[in-house]
Amino acid sequence: MKPRFNVLSFMMLVALILSLTPAATAPTSVSAAQTCTDKAQFIADVTVPDGTRFEPGAPFTKDWRLRNVGTCTWTTSYSLVFDTGEKMGAVASSNFANNIAPGQIIDITINMTAPSAAGHYIGYWKFKNAQGALFGIGVNANKAWWVEINVVGTSTTNVAFDFIAKAGEATWSSGAGGLSFPGPNGDAKGFALKLDKPKFESGVELAKPGFLFVPQNITNGFIQGRFPPFRVESGDKFQTRVGCEFGATSCYTAYRLDYEVGNSIRTFWTFRERYEGLTYDANIDLSPLAGQEVRFILYVSAYGSPVGDRALWGNPVVVRKGSAPPPTATGTPPTSTPTQTPGPITPTVPPSACDRVQFIADVTVPDGSTFAPGATFTKTWRLKNVGSCTWTTSYQLAFFSGEQMSAPASATFPRDVAVGQTIDITVPMTAPAAAGSYRGYWMFKNASGALFGIGSQANKPWWVDIKVSGPTLTPSGPTKTPTPTATTGPTVTPQPGSVLDFATGACSATWTSGAGQLPCPGTDGDARGFALKLNSAKLENGSTDPRQTVLTFPQNVSSGYIQGSYPPFRVQAGDRFRSTIGCEYGSNLCYVAFRLDYQIGSDPVATFWGPFLERYEGQSFNVDIDLSPLAGKDVKFVLTALAVGPATGDRALWVGPHIYRATGGGGGSLPDLTINSLSISFPNESCFNPGETLGVRVRVTNSGQASAGSFAVQVGTAQQTVSGLAVGETKIVFFSGYTNPVSVVVDPGGAVAESNESNNSRNENLPVPTPPLPCLSPTPTSTSMSPSTPTLTATPDPLSGWNLFQNSKYKFGVKIPPDAAAGMSDNSGRADFPFAAGTNLREKYLAITVTEGLATCKYASGAATSSSNVTINSVQFLKEEGSEGAAGSFYDWLSYSTMQNNACINLAFVLKSVNPGNLPTPPPIFDKVAESVVFNQIINSFAITP
Repeated sequence: MKPRFNVLSFMMLVALILSLTPAATAPTSVSAAQTCTDKAQFIADVTVPDGTRFEPGAPFTKDWRLRNVGTCTWTTSYSLVFDTGEKMGAVASSNFANNIAPGQIIDITINMTAPSAAGHYIGYWKFKNAQGALFGIGVNANKAWWVEINVVGTSTTNVAFDFIAKAGEATWSSGAGGLSFPGPNGDAKGFALKLDKPKFESGVELAKPGFLFVPQNITNGFIQGRFPPFRVESGDKFQTRVGCEFGATSCYTAYRLDYEVGNSIRTFWTFRERYEGLTYDANIDLSPLAGQEVRFILYVSAYGSPVGDRALWGNPVVVRKGSAPPPTATGTPPTSTPTQTPGPITPTVPPSACDRVQFIADVTVPDGSTFAPGATFTKTWRLKNVGSCTWTTSYQLAFFSGEQMSAPASATFPRDVAVGQTIDITVPMTAPAAAGSYRGYWMFKNASGALFGIGSQANKPWWVDIKVSGPTLTPSGPTKTPTPTATTGPTVTPQPGSVLDFATGACSATWTSGAGQLPCPGTDGDARGFALKLNSAKLENGSTDPRQTVLTFPQNVSSGYIQGSYPPFRVQAGDRFRSTIGCEYGSNLCYVAFRLDYQIGSDPVATFWGPFLERYEGQSFNVDIDLSPLAGKDVKFVLTALAVGPATGDRALWVGPHIYRATGGGGGSLPDLTINSLSISFPNESCFNPGETLGVRVRVTNSGQASAGSFAVQVGTAQQTVSGLAVGETKIVFFSGYTNPVSVVVDPGGAVAESNESNNSRNENLPVPTPPLPCLSPTPTSTSMSPSTPTLTATPDPLSGWNLFQNSKYKFGVKIPPDAAAGMSDNSGRADFPFAAGTNLREKYLAITVTEGLATCKYASGAATSSSNVTINSVQFLKEEGSEGAAGSFYDWLSYSTMQNNACINLAFVLKSVNPGNLPTPPPIFDKVAESVVFNQIINSFAITP
């Protein structure tokens, strides 16, 4: 979260420099004749939060809320004045309508129009007193506040497939069967409509048409449209804006882009959406489907209750690249994953009387921090009690809306917080399993259960905002870092894993600007633009990064640019472009756009990532971009820096720019022995035999790129030998007995050369489990106590305590563990099960479907690799197994199908995992055997119910 008072100090420095209008004269808080003080305090963006997207030329109204914290009354002789930046069609000044006494709050409203060209725009504003002196916010009352928007430009690509135009040719259906299009609004079976200007939950109307999807009005109901065949080409992208319809405050849905090839339907992209004032722009690379005839399926399902679910697809299209545009800094950067557009938080919380919070800082996890799917992290906010009530231990932190990220829904205060005191609130969280941008909103709850938060009325939440990387084939954006994170050695030493060093080979590139070809190294100060190779870089915050650096300075004209085109390089899957970017220390006027372009053969130069706009504000940014879409191609990479406006002072740094490859730059592929998990258990985890004792169970995985030979595993002083591990293979080693803390070392003798030697040992206290049931015979045994009094001793039910997961309409059920999250409707059900953390496994679930009137009763979502007929509890099943892969995800499934009274009942057990190589830090491969144990227990509990 970035409250205004956190970012004003560095953003206003640029505002004072960019003197674009007469209003930007030297600010003075008061005149010599004035004895009181003029000073404003920024409270909130009432409308148009920073980063809001608009179509070119779209009108909008901007409202700021400010407080008079000076000693002068602001009279009607005071005015709002444009200071610098982009005026966006607004008036240059506007007088106050009323007097505002010290301590009072005013909402300032001004009509604006988005510029006609695509780009990122900021306009800075101040007040002017009756004597004509400018004043604003900040310690010295001389800083401006601003409006910041993004204008969405006309696409440089061609629309190859328009879903709106093809809606009449699509086949529409829900769980209730076939549907017409457009459907009748309010149809309980579900319906879809075309909207000419869909209005999203952010309050913004899209100028282009879209779909409204309303799923069938049952728990977890769905609706889908299956579109005509379309041949995908490499580079095609699916683009749309998704979000709930404005006013649909209870909307909570799941979006899916499915595709059908032949008789197989798979999911390509998913996204979960809740009404929280945000919209998401999807830009999904379809290259994995290139060359195939595909039927795309737009699918929306209710996430639980369907009440109020009104889901929008804004202008859904498949676009195809055209020619590349010339260098320009006004384009809006394409997003690799769905991105957020903050909007007003719609759920209304009444103003608080005495409870009030002031946001101080994000202590950990600043906005935009990037995590791997499923990664755990700890979020800490620093907040201050600025109300009039003491926060006692009866107060709570409470989840409000958005994405909860597996955090607890509430947590009580650890201590009292008196008025004026500050508290750090820490919450453990887990990054969602799917790639994308996520934001969760939080508030406090007092002893009476009333919510309160920040803002002028203490009724606004604060938030955590993260990005989840991969599995994705598209590039990720930069993450902000206050200091460089690289810790390389001397500059002559190649960076670990580097296979192409752009700084070392800076002069192997051909450098050009609008003035033509440039020499390398260039001459500092050359107005044509220049590139210099530096042995180290001094960053904006004054620190020195020891890595070799390319300093680029665009041609010294308005919107000038410079480009360096490097020799061809063959890209491999998993290669990543990495660099730290920012302005050089002391370049106060620097305002540039960074871009990574590329060229294949004689094709036009195209943009792979960016432009990323960077001002001189004391920050640097780490860029880590997946180059996998270019795998197998000989690519000329182009480093491009562009001036945003005048080029004066634009000294742009590419620090340590290189292409990283996990196998390194010459050592060849290596294995990586990793301790996957440690636990204390009996030799058989599910039961024990008389005389057995607890011991240590070690799971070792080879998560590297080559097979490993024999090695030892050591627990304490005891050792066992493992006779090698294939890539991705996991083996379990059990040691009888244990002593906490348990100390484990893999390959203590160093017999295996590895790519990572730092993950071979663990020392930790392990929990001691409750003893499982004895390993007894599964059938009752009769023991004769006397000829006339036999007794029957039965084995205890191993599923005792499990819950019945039942379909009441078709009268069948299975037992599932008590920690499963489950829901059942007439025709479908799903139960999600816990699984071992820290591996590439992302979902583990049972999906149940019931379909009447099928000619063949079998699993419908995949092609089986094996099948057989089995009988379970006197019920005949078709048992099938298979494995599917799509978009970096893998589905290992086990299916059981049976026909009962014209209804095909299918139970599909699914393990969804991701390709570890698609993640920045590849996790270990999950243990399929161990994770599948519960599936066998569940299916053997299947029963027809009364």
